[in-house]
Amino acid sequence: MKEERLPISIDPVRFSKAKRVCHGRVKLSELPRLLESLAPGAEEKIVEAEMGFSVDEESRVVIEIKVKTVLLLVCQRCLGHFELPVIIQHLLAPVQGFDEAEKLPTHLDPCWLKEGVVSPLELVEEELLLAIPLVPMHDEKECENAGILEHLAFETQRSFSAESAGKEPRNLANPFSVLSDLKHK
Repeated sequence: MKEERLPISIDPVRFSKAKRVCHGRVKLSELPRLLESLAPGAEEKIVEAEMGFSVDEESRVVIEIKVKTVLLLVCQRCLGHFELPVIIQHLLAPVQGFDEAEKLPTHLDPCWLKEGVVSPLELVEEELLLAIPLVPMHDEKECENAGILEHLAFETQRSFSAESAGKEPRNLANPFSVLSDLKHK
């Protein structure tokens, strides 16, 4: 089977009139902005992408983008690596500026035209960037350090509840006590 590649740039108006569909596979190493957010070793993973071009009832160009891959991320709880399966399907409408973008119906997301064309690689990369969670983490049961974190949370809660129950708070050394010696000199 021949390896399909996405075109470098597409004229969405021309493609939508012809109702074209583009399929392609891309290595994550070809998406540099996305690669910065992934764990080491993710660059060899493959992204499968499909873009269908059409015109809607209001004569608006519509791009249906479908992206499927597995992202290798760093868990922010334990700093271990984990895989996040991603399946995306969105409807985009090419626009020239903010005025056009604001007029789009809610089911369409804007896609910015650059000199009348769109870059499929950039569209795929942006969709995947938006799919990354704000704070990527394993499921708690799978996290390597979940037990340590639970213990720390329990100890912190216990010390706060002891202080709020009227018990004498622990006497911690003041980190600024060294400065008092300077004051007397």
